[in-house]
Amino acid sequence: MYWPTSAAKVLDVQFPLDKGRIIRIRQSRKGNFFAALTKDALGVWDVRPTVMQAAVVRTAQSLDRWGSNVDVFWANDGRGLIILTSTSHLLFYQLVSTSKPSYDTPSTSTFPLSVGPGEGDVLMGWELRSLGVAFVMGGCESVLPQQHALVLTLRHPPSILSVPYPLPQQLVCSPGSHFPPIPLDGEGEEQVECDVWDLNRAREWMEHEGGERPSPSFRLSVVDRLAGEVPPVPTRLSITRTQGLPSLHTMLTDGGRVYAMYTSSQLAHIMPETPSLGTSPAPRTPLPPHQASPAGYFHPPPSASKYIGQALYPAAPPRNPDAPVEGVEALGLIDTPASSDAQHSSFHPAVHVSVNSRFGLAAVGTVSGTVQVVSIPAYPLPPRASHVLDLKKSANLRVSPGSVTALAWTSDGYGLAVGYEKGWAVWSMGGRLGGWGLEGEDEASTEGFMQGVTDLFWAPGNLELFVLAKNSPLDPEERLYSIPFAKSATTGQHSPDNTRYAFLQMDDRVLVYRGADQPDMSVINPESDVWQHIKIPNAYIATNWPIRYASISSDGRLIAVAGRRGLTHYSASSGRWKLFVDERQERDFIVRGGLLWFHHVLVAAVEVDRQYQIRLYSRDLDLADQNILHSQALPSPVLVMSLLDNSLLVYTADNTLYHFLILPTKDTIKVHLCGSISFQGIVQVPSRVRALSWLVPEAQKQLGDPADDLIVATIIFLVDGKLMLLRPRRAGNDEVRYDMQVLADRIEAYWTHLHGIGTLENSLWGYDGSAMRVWLDALTIEATRVEPTRDAYESVKESVYLRLDFYPLSILMDKGIIIGVDYETSNRNLPFSVFKIQTGTHLFLPRFLRYHLAGGHLAQALALAANYAELVYFAHALEVLLHSVLEEEVDSGLDTLPLVITFLDHFPESLDVVVGCARKTEVERWSMLFDTVGKPRELFEKCLENGSLRTAASYLLVLHTLEELDDAKDTVRLLRLAMAAKEFHLCKELLRFLHSIAESGAALRTAIKDLGIIQPPVEDTQHRILPEPPNSNPTLSANSDQPDQPALAGVPIVSESEAPATDPTSRAGEVATATESVTADSVEHLTVNGGSGRATSQFQLSSPRIFTSPPSPRTVDPNGADTSGSMPTPLVVPVDGDEEGADRVEDTPVSAGMND
Repeated sequence: MYWPTSAAKVLDVQFPLDKGRIIRIRQSRKGNFFAALTKDALGVWDVRPTVMQAAVVRTAQSLDRWGSNVDVFWANDGRGLIILTSTSHLLFYQLVSTSKPSYDTPSTSTFPLSVGPGEGDVLMGWELRSLGVAFVMGGCESVLPQQHALVLTLRHPPSILSVPYPLPQQLVCSPGSHFPPIPLDGEGEEQVECDVWDLNRAREWMEHEGGERPSPSFRLSVVDRLAGEVPPVPTRLSITRTQGLPSLHTMLTDGGRVYAMYTSSQLAHIMPETPSLGTSPAPRTPLPPHQASPAGYFHPPPSASKYIGQALYPAAPPRNPDAPVEGVEALGLIDTPASSDAQHSSFHPAVHVSVNSRFGLAAVGTVSGTVQVVSIPAYPLPPRASHVLDLKKSANLRVSPGSVTALAWTSDGYGLAVGYEKGWAVWSMGGRLGGWGLEGEDEASTEGFMQGVTDLFWAPGNLELFVLAKNSPLDPEERLYSIPFAKSATTGQHSPDNTRYAFLQMDDRVLVYRGADQPDMSVINPESDVWQHIKIPNAYIATNWPIRYASISSDGRLIAVAGRRGLTHYSASSGRWKLFVDERQERDFIVRGGLLWFHHVLVAAVEVDRQYQIRLYSRDLDLADQNILHSQALPSPVLVMSLLDNSLLVYTADNTLYHFLILPTKDTIKVHLCGSISFQGIVQVPSRVRALSWLVPEAQKQLGDPADDLIVATIIFLVDGKLMLLRPRRAGNDEVRYDMQVLADRIEAYWTHLHGIGTLENSLWGYDGSAMRVWLDALTIEATRVEPTRDAYESVKESVYLRLDFYPLSILMDKGIIIGVDYETSNRNLPFSVFKIQTGTHLFLPRFLRYHLAGGHLAQALALAANYAELVYFAHALEVLLHSVLEEEVDSGLDTLPLVITFLDHFPESLDVVVGCARKTEVERWSMLFDTVGKPRELFEKCLENGSLRTAASYLLVLHTLEELDDAKDTVRLLRLAMAAKEFHLCKELLRFLHSIAESGAALRTAIKDLGIIQPPVEDTQHRILPEPPNSNPTLSANSDQPDQPALAGVPIVSESEAPATDPTSRAGEVATATESVTADSVEHLTVNGGSGRATSQFQLSSPRIFTSPPSPRTVDPNGADTSGSMPTPLVVPVDGDEEGADRVEDTPVSAGMND
């Protein structure tokens, strides 16, 4: 859902960072600062405006004593920084504000200061203060700052050390001290608050990893280390916190493996039903998956174990629920290996890992350049491999991008940025490639980030990607870039109205696709510019950047956006934005939960002084607190809102779904609470719910009370990337129990159509990163069985599977088209790359028609097609349907083609569809097609009967290819009808066709003779062409009203009044004019010489030539004689039966020309 746009900006690296190579860029926890590190310097930058705020340079003495800089880490408060050096020292700095701004920004009346998004606040001054130095015994590999502690990974011995933060004064020495600091090793009275956890204590759950064995060439494997009592070295450690789940620690080891770890104390608090974590029960083998309960598969930790872990990579492959379990495996006496021995050799060591907490995924970058995406369910369920991101395969590259160098998920979880040794890429959550660059694939670009990336991160709002390029000889100076992006508005708020329109969001504007309001051909034309750019007012975006929510109304005329504070809305009718009159009221609340439009009323979920409300604003009134139409208080923050007709669904952080009705009255409007349902036990992590809606049965819509919709509706949830249906079931005592049914996994967005067309009503559409999956009438999906222990149905296969080559944004149901976008990189004649967004369309109607016909449901297919019969491209849709069935039926042997032909016979376009499909299909498959449809000659005759002359002309090609064409008679018949219908362009094409089937020109001459298009000229006894009598009419009365236009000599002129209406010769003048180029190319200047039995090509002009062309090499005699006054020797076309005429030419040629 993210695409690069415009061109990358180059950041000006100032002193002191310009003196050395930047080795690391690191973003602060809130994202408003980032640190840039060199071997001897540290600089702190403000993200917006992107300027360096403070810097510190280390002296040569400091480098000799403490070592050079290796990595930098931000403290949890966003103000402290820790530098890790090559000698395992930690240098502590504090970012302190100053009273003087770092930059002066003078503004005069002549040149007023123009600020961009996020640049309206006062640019404060900052400085870096050194706090001291600490030394880590055993070799520190990485630092994980937490709120009150620092977690350090050690090399000797492999362990994890936790120390308090800020460090006690006795463990830190001042930078100028002559005494070394006390080593941090967890020993001694000074370090009583420190804690060391040896990885030998992880022996039990590491032995149960069940993963693939790493390559012997890449250090020692985990099994080898455990066998030799040498545990793997933890090289990196990160933490991910999700409300309602224990904190997830991800540990990367030097063996290329990744582990998911949890603290025992948190597990004891969240899972009290498990055995006591303080005891040491006998180890037991976990139950196999088919016997493990949702709370099972738990490995009791050894005594005093601080962490409990599972293998995250290599992860177990996705389990096949249909695979049988037999023998001792079924008894639970042995563990099922997660991968076969054949897979051991394909193990690629991991080098980077990044966790997506919004979807419960982890991206693992490997040395081979692939990114393994792993699904992380709630503990104790084991992680499972989800999918693989392979840039070489997805972009069809010639070379490998190299090892992964950096990973960064967007804060909303929908996008993943990947840095490679030779390039970069951005992927969607489901695996759709959204942009990339690679060394060697783009030789014209000299930008460093297109040649390789060292580090990267996303700016707040996820619309700007900061990239640290590797050293490149093409770009030695420019190394720090920011790439602008566009994203779908559904990443911030997935609501039905936002999915109804293709609605994009950029840093300072929104883009709305207006193709739905255009004619049909404009929709399918990729070059049609149907995107409306609407800039957000600078007065709002300058101080409230980034934009967090964007919403559009159901008619596409009203738009609202919300940033850090307040909101603003726009009307397409007036073209104006409305802002709060009082800026203090705008700063008093935060939009948290989303924005929706109900006609002209804006529904906003807000937070005011830690209180949560739903407010209603009118578009027609000024934005002010006194103009709030209605306010509804809620006990907890709003996570997701959805508006369906006048039913407002509100899902809150306490796992409760509220149903409100929006009730307009004569004077005002308000929301009425109809009911609420708690999903405790159904939805485990409320913060991972990304979207919701419902499907109400038709009987309830027509006869029921809207207040009762909640207890009968099927609720749709998008949670953890899973598309789920919750079906209500009465459990007695007016209680409602829900059965959960998971339709699909890895779903990024979904669409519902409550008021669809024909069989598409109540259909459910979901995009999984590669294709659109459609379930027709989700209300009637029948479950095969219900699992009592899980309250879940078995998975249901989708009805229709549509593979797309772009990212879908909107479904134009009335036009049968899916609208989406894709990216394009252009650098033609430029030394830098320009990123563009392209609009893509996909006609989905043929696939749905085929689904009904494959099931034998002809009536449903006809009912669906009737809704689209008026579209200008309906015949094309039918042709696509026939072509797809014909292509696959030859290979698969299915028997759908006869029913498809029967279906086509119900439409007048059927003859066009058949011949159009035939011309786009291999000739070898024509036999199957015409054996079912009918003989081509019969179809040709039917076209002549119906007057479909152009269609009949297409069948001529089929007859000619199949050698069923009766010489030129069929063409002459069609040509005579085309002349009568004044289809002059068709006449021209038919004459060309006659010339093509017989290069000698015999067929063309026969047709001209039979139709009387050109009559023989008047000849004397010497067989020479005579000029027209002086009183002859020189005009073409059938073709022109101008009496002065010259006519072709020798062509008799017949007026319309002199010839009968049915006589084809009455159009001779028109056809002669329309086909002049054809006859001139094939039989130039036709004359007939009866005495010599030959035909020569000469046309006589009625007036002498005025303009004479200069001589050319083709008209100059080799002996020096100028022959430019005459045309070259005319072409001699032999008459049928006369072979000798080919060797003779006309004795007195006449030159041809054009009158002025």
